[in-house]
Amino acid sequence: MDEIAAESQRLWGAPNAFVTADDCRRAVRSLAEAKVVCAAMDERLEAWVVKTRVRDADGEMFDGDDLLEYWRRRAKDMCEVFLKTLVNVGGRLESCSTTPKHRDSLLRVVEGYVTGGVQRKLFKVGIHPKFAREDEITAIRLEQLASLPIDALGLEVERYAKVVDDEDIIASLSSLGDLSSPSHMATRLVDVSTRIRQAGGDEDDPMNADDLLLVLLALVARAKPERAYSLVRYVETFHALVSNAHKGEEGFALANFSGAVRYARGDACGAIIEKSSTARLE
Repeated sequence: MDEIAAESQRLWGAPNAFVTADDCRRAVRSLAEAKVVCAAMDERLEAWVVKTRVRDADGEMFDGDDLLEYWRRRAKDMCEVFLKTLVNVGGRLESCSTTPKHRDSLLRVVEGYVTGGVQRKLFKVGIHPKFAREDEITAIRLEQLASLPIDALGLEVERYAKVVDDEDIIASLSSLGDLSSPSHMATRLVDVSTRIRQAGGDEDDPMNADDLLLVLLALVARAKPERAYSLVRYVETFHALVSNAHKGEEGFALANFSGAVRYARGDACGAIIEKSSTARLE
């Protein structure tokens, strides 16, 4: 194996090594052959404007869902341009066009680099203002759910009481919105799901999917991640812009988190809360 091939394997041989936006930035900024490309992308990310007044072909203003898709397309376009330009510089990036695992690594790096560069703007200017009311509704519902005994959710107290009060898991969920990119958040959710399954089951009696969702619901209610609805919409929309990360563990963990927040907002949870409140008054 020649020197460049060995270095390429060291750089790109482990796609899961790229978790944070800083991981992704370091990976390509460390390469002399990518210096000019990275500088150009940094300028583009800095100049990127989060447009909130966009009209469709009929002249109607985009609603929140339309804007999410519009922002997603623009971010994906940047990823695709960045990816193509990086591969074309050759050197230690050349193997990313021919070796599947190396390409997977570069796809994750490109996503983290781009989303990490626009995330703060998206939250501040776009997503948080657009979904402020939904975030308020979600926060109220999570507060109500946090006060319920877990058997009201259909969970076995003896089996899951300690799990839903796990301070480390609660802290991990509470700080989810502070993480640097959608992939970073999805990776955190994989870790959370793993710890829940380990604490709530074993090889002889593993947790079923329904219990996993309900335990996660109880934990999210206790964690109260800031702007939980905005967070769900963001990660759902911007995770795996060009990679296939959504097909693996990250996608599964993200779907569970999204499902828990959406279930919290739904009529079924509303009925559980009302029933529990009525029972306490009797």
